[in-house]
Amino acid sequence: MDDLSDPSAVAVFIHLNSSSVLSREISAKNIFPDFDPLVSSSNNVNPEFTGQRHHNAILETKYILQKYKEIEDVMLILGFDELDDESKTIVKKALQLQKFFSQNFYMTEHFTLKDGVFVKVGRCN
Repeated sequence: MDDLSDPSAVAVFIHLNSSSVLSREISAKNIFPDFDPLVSSSNNVNPEFTGQRHHNAILETKYILQKYKEIEDVMLILGFDELDDESKTIVKKALQLQKFFSQNFYMTEHFTLKDGVFVKVGRCN
């Protein structure tokens, strides 16, 4: 579901423990799966369930992606080279996260025309 203004979506979301929101904006950039981590949520994203290390990683990831979203329009107008060092770092990290989230999964083969791959947990550290 990607239309959060739809009254039926609002009614359903109230009763869910978690929600994965797909984004037309992300799919327009040809990024699949077009999952939006800034709008998606889970009641299990807390240190009790994920552990403190993973919880901090989730919060930092959302922070980076939110800052990138704020910087993106300015960057398109002025260019990457005109950004301050902190903003450049945010942009680089956000683009790395986008690439990580859009790895060649088997479920996206139809959309990307690329073969899916398995990435071992040890390679994700």
